[in-house]
Amino acid sequence: MGALGILKMIFLAILALVLIVDLSLYVVATSVKDNVLSADFYSGVLERNNGYEKIQTLFIDATANSMSGQLPQGFTQDDVKTILKQSITTQWIKSESNKLIGNLSAYLTTDAVQPNLKVSTKEVKTKLISSLLNISMQKVAPAVQGQGVNQSAVEELFNISVPGKCTGQDCISYCALNPSDCQNLTMPSGLTSLIGKCGSPQECITYCQDPANAADCVTLMAMVSTPEMQALIAAQLESQLSTQIPDTMDLYQGLDSPTKVQLANAKSIFKQFNLVLTAMLVGAIVLAIIMILIIGITYFKGICKWVGTPLLVTGVILVIAGLFIPGVVMKGIPAEAFAGLGAANSVFIQNVLTDALRTLFSSIMVKGAIIAVIGIVMIVASLFLKDGEDEKEKTKKKK
Repeated sequence: MGALGILKMIFLAILALVLIVDLSLYVVATSVKDNVLSADFYSGVLERNNGYEKIQTLFIDATANSMSGQLPQGFTQDDVKTILKQSITTQWIKSESNKLIGNLSAYLTTDAVQPNLKVSTKEVKTKLISSLLNISMQKVAPAVQGQGVNQSAVEELFNISVPGKCTGQDCISYCALNPSDCQNLTMPSGLTSLIGKCGSPQECITYCQDPANAADCVTLMAMVSTPEMQALIAAQLESQLSTQIPDTMDLYQGLDSPTKVQLANAKSIFKQFNLVLTAMLVGAIVLAIIMILIIGITYFKGICKWVGTPLLVTGVILVIAGLFIPGVVMKGIPAEAFAGLGAANSVFIQNVLTDALRTLFSSIMVKGAIIAVIGIVMIVASLFLKDGEDEKEKTKKKK
C-alpha cells in the first residue's frame, strides 16, 4: 500500500470516527426530545410508580395543612381530605396532566403564539359541591338531631306560600329557582330569626354545629330534613362556588411575566435544537456519502466494511449507554439532594427518576440495536464480496 493509500485509510478512519460521534449524539438527542414531549412517557413512569396517587395525596395533605386554623366550626382536616379526595381523582389528574403536556408540546413544535394551558375544573367542582354538601348535612346541629324535629316548626314551614305559585315545602324549591317571586315571602319566624343571626343557610350550618345554639336551630332542622331544603342549600352552595371556581382555569394567564418570557425562550431554544438535529442528520448522511465516494461507488466490499463498521460501533455504544448510564447518573446524585423531602418522598422521587432514565435509555437501546444490526449485515455482506469484482465484470464485457 503506497503513501496515497495510507492517507486514504487515515482519512476514512477519521470520517468513520466523526460519523460514530455524530450519529450517537443524534440518536440520544432525538430520543430525549421524543420522550420529553410525550405525555405517554410521563404517564407510564407515574403509573408504574403509583405517581398519580402520590400527587393526589401530596396535594390533599398540603391543602388540608394550609387550612389549619381556618376551617369552619365543626370541620376537621380529615373532612377536608375526604372532600378533596372525592373531588380530585387520580383519573382527573392524569387526564388533565396529559392534556397539558400535549398542548405544551404543540406550542413548542408549532408556530402557536402562546400555549393552551387550560384546565377543566367542571368535573371537580361538581363533585366538590356534592361532597361538601353531604358532609355539611351530616354536621348540622348534632344536639338538635338528638332531640328530634320540632313539630311546630314543621307546621310553620307548611304555612308558607307564594300566591298563585306554590305552597308549603314546594316553595323551597320554587324560590331557589325564582328568587324574585319570593322577595315578599314571609318565612317561618324561627328561620327568619336564625338567618338574622348567622347570615345565610350555609353560615347557619356552621352556627348550628354549636350545641349552645340548639334552641335557635329547630326550624332549620325541620327544613334540612326535607329534600327540597337540601336542594335549596345545594343550589345556593353551587352558586357561591361557581363564582369562586370557574369551569376552566387558564394556567398561562396566571403566570407572571418572567415565566411567560422563559416559555417563549424555551420555544426559541427548541426551534434551534430542531435545526441542530436536522444538521446532525444531514451531517451523518454527507459523511457516509463522502466515504462512499472515497472508497469508490462500485467497490461494494469496501463500502459495506467502512460504513457498516461505524454503524456497528455506534449501535454498541448506544446499547452499552442504555444499560449503564441510568445507574451511573443516579449514583452520581448526592443523597443530600433528597434529604429535605422526607424518607417516603425521597424514595418516591428516586424511583421516578430511575424509571424515567431507564425508559429514556431503553428507547436509545432499541435504536442502537437496530443500527448495530444494520452494521452487522453490512459487515457480513462485505465478507462475501470480492475485491475488484465489478472491475473484472466490466473487463469481461469489453472483451
